[in-house]
Amino acid sequence: MEKIYDKFYSRLVEWVGRNSYFKKHERSAIISFLKDMGAKKVLDFGCNVGFTSSEFKKHTNADVYGTDINDYALARGRQKYPEVNFVSLDEVKSMKKEFDVIVVSNVLEHVPDCHETLSFLKSLLSPDGKIIISVPQERIKGDCNIPHIVLCSLENKRYTNPHLRVLKWKALNQVLEQESIEIEKHAYVNMLPPFFSKKYVWPTAMSLVAVCKRA
Repeated sequence: MEKIYDKFYSRLVEWVGRNSYFKKHERSAIISFLKDMGAKKVLDFGCNVGFTSSEFKKHTNADVYGTDINDYALARGRQKYPEVNFVSLDEVKSMKKEFDVIVVSNVLEHVPDCHETLSFLKSLLSPDGKIIISVPQERIKGDCNIPHIVLCSLENKRYTNPHLRVLKWKALNQVLEQESIEIEKHAYVNMLPPFFSKKYVWPTAMSLVAVCKRA
C-alpha cells in the first residue's frame, strides 16, 4: 500500500505543480527570489519528482539538487529531469555548508519537528546562505490540501490530515526565531488578484513565500 501511495501521491503533486495556476504563481515568486540572489548552488528540499527543481534550473544559472523522502519520486525524477542532481537524504547529510540557497516549499507543515528540520538545513548552508520557505496560508488546517487528506485517509482507513500545523506570519516567525533565523523579505501568493502582495489578503491568500537568513 505504501508503494501505491508513494506512486500516486508523487504523480498527483507533479500534475498539480504543472497545471495549477496558483502553483505557477508560487513557483514564479520563488524563482524571482532565486534570480535576485544570484543563486549558484540550490537544494530543493522535498522536491518530489523534481518538476519544480527543473523549473529552477531552467530559469536560473544555478546548479540544482533535489532530495525527498519518497524514493519512488527520486527514481522517477532521475528519469524525467536529468538536468537536476537528485540525491538521497543520506547523501545530503554529507553536503555540509555547500548550498547558498535551500528551497523548502510546502514541507514545514508536514514534518514532525520543525526545529529539527531547520537545524539540519542550517548545517547544509554556506556561511552567507539563505533559506526560501513556502508555507500554505490555510484558514482551516488542511483546506489547501483536500486531495492529500483524502489520499492519506484512504491509506490509513481513518481521517488523516497530513498538515500537522498552520504556519501563518506569527507562528512561522516564532519557529524561526527559536532557530536564530529571521525573514529578510517575503511575498504572499493569492488565489485571486492581486496575485502577489506584501500583506495577508483574506480569504484569498494561499501561500507565504519568505527569504530567510541567519539572525
